[in-house]
Amino acid sequence: MKVTCLIPTYNNGAMITAAIESALAQAHTDLELFIVCDGAPKVTHQIADRFAAQDARARVFKFDKGERHGEALRHQALQEATGEAVCYLSDDDCWFPDHLQVMSELLSRADFAHTRHTYIKPKFEFACIPLQITDAGVREHMCKPDEKFNIMGLSVAGHRLDAYRQLPEGWAPAPKETPTDLNMWRKWIAAGARFAASGTTTALHIPRSTRTQQDQEASLLEANYWRITFRDPAMREALQEALAGEVISAPAGQIARRANEMRRARG
Repeated sequence: MKVTCLIPTYNNGAMITAAIESALAQAHTDLELFIVCDGAPKVTHQIADRFAAQDARARVFKFDKGERHGEALRHQALQEATGEAVCYLSDDDCWFPDHLQVMSELLSRADFAHTRHTYIKPKFEFACIPLQITDAGVREHMCKPDEKFNIMGLSVAGHRLDAYRQLPEGWAPAPKETPTDLNMWRKWIAAGARFAASGTTTALHIPRSTRTQQDQEASLLEANYWRITFRDPAMREALQEALAGEVISAPAGQIARRANEMRRARG
């Protein structure tokens, strides 16, 4: 299955480097990467152009700033997608090397799918949301107009391209008080899509809202640290073990120790 990977970017500058590198380093190599610049600064264009020059799978879309979060620009870029599926990545997050492998398997039997939304807190603690969109009660809660209940961010979600083109409306500016991603997920729910989900952590969200004092250079260093750390299969296995079932958090130190135990046991 060929996958179109789409990274929307606005004002995070050089932070996009880690995201792009994690997308191009996927074990599933049949992909094209769309970097959609929503009024992004010159430094972002330069970084994206450099990757596109080095890897023919990468393509840069340069737009003036769009309405709200540039949702319509994502839709515009997808008109040129050639993948059977589409997976999204925020410009300040990173995928683990097996992300597209897991998503491709899920999307072989569903219109929309996601893996476990997992994030890292500033004090080195991993946390996750164990809920899944396959649960009818979760879907009902996500669609309550007076709430903003969401179980996943952009970086763990994907869909089939043919199913997207059958939606009454694709990416478009969300209502003022509605989060962009949640607005799009509600469209899939309203369309009665076939859903699939995995409890596997295949991506890491690094919330900027909890790092307001962190400059872009420090943020990029952190993103690269985790991107490189989770190249290690033992670290990924230890994280998955720590956040299994309904467990929602685990300290990074615990995961690192468990990964060391696994390496020693395997010689």
